[in-house]
Amino acid sequence: MNALHRIQSVLQGRPTDRRAVSLTLSLYGARLTNCPLTKYYADPAAYARGQRAVRETFQPDALFGPLSLPLEGASFGSEIRFFDNQAPNLKRPALASAADLPRLTVPDIDSHPIQRYFTEAIRLMARDHSGEVSIAAIALSPVDLPVMLLGIEGWLEALLFDQTGTQNILNMSAPYFVRRVNALFRAGATFIVLPCPFVNPRIVTRAMAEQLISTVLSPAFAQVNGPLVIHSGGAPLAPFINLFAGLPNVIGFVLNHGDSVAEARQKIGPEPLLIGNIEGPELVDQTPAQIEADCMALLQNAQDDPRFILGTSGADVRFDTPVEHILLLRQCAEAFAQRETA
Repeated sequence: MNALHRIQSVLQGRPTDRRAVSLTLSLYGARLTNCPLTKYYADPAAYARGQRAVRETFQPDALFGPLSLPLEGASFGSEIRFFDNQAPNLKRPALASAADLPRLTVPDIDSHPIQRYFTEAIRLMARDHSGEVSIAAIALSPVDLPVMLLGIEGWLEALLFDQTGTQNILNMSAPYFVRRVNALFRAGATFIVLPCPFVNPRIVTRAMAEQLISTVLSPAFAQVNGPLVIHSGGAPLAPFINLFAGLPNVIGFVLNHGDSVAEARQKIGPEPLLIGNIEGPELVDQTPAQIEADCMALLQNAQDDPRFILGTSGADVRFDTPVEHILLLRQCAEAFAQRETA
């Protein structure tokens, strides 16, 4: 059973040779290929080489496209800052307020260099791994893109106090989202992962979340041509997960480290995937014994859930994480499977 077949079997609730393993190693490919990050996040061929190295080293069941939400914002004119050992971060948003929207240039999906970087990286990965491993592209949802254009405070202020500005932003972001996601599917993405850190109980009320999900996300998701996975984005997902369940084309969820797998499953029912929830950025600071204990406990708790995937949650696995720490997730999945069949 290869990696792609393993994920397909999990989607259908069928038995697998071992638990599927999802590792967010977008950044880590640069370390494995000793590639400067200014090149890694600009040259799709360099990115694809990094993901080949990820697959050769860790044999995950899914490979991830470029994970840099600020880089997507940069295609609209936001300023970003590059680092030696982490993905680019937001330096200055493109807009001071929603009232500045008329001066914003929406990037062309096919011709803008940053947009082409994202789609070409997926195309090269799909070419390299066709029929063998799932390719997960990453995109911002229509309600999360504005964070990269206004900053989180500016977007929240617009939602609370500027109804016209909010609607204008969403009238732009929703059709852009549909065009971008469908371009990623055409490039060869198996599914699209959507980090949704804005729609969480630390930022918005449940009433605001319900309105954004029903009036913005639902109609936008209905227009995409493939499966979507909602990612917690490092924020609690379980409190609002039932609001996302049942949205068009949503097949699963990447839980936050603090979310309960059992609680999430109870809220969404038996069909969607649940992925998680070993905190990826913390692997660097944990001992192998701690990682193994956490993985085995999670596998034990989810042993009767056929649509659970062991995976990292939160942001990318950090650049300086020891290889041995990352390998432990797959090794634990293999050991647990052997124990079950013994």
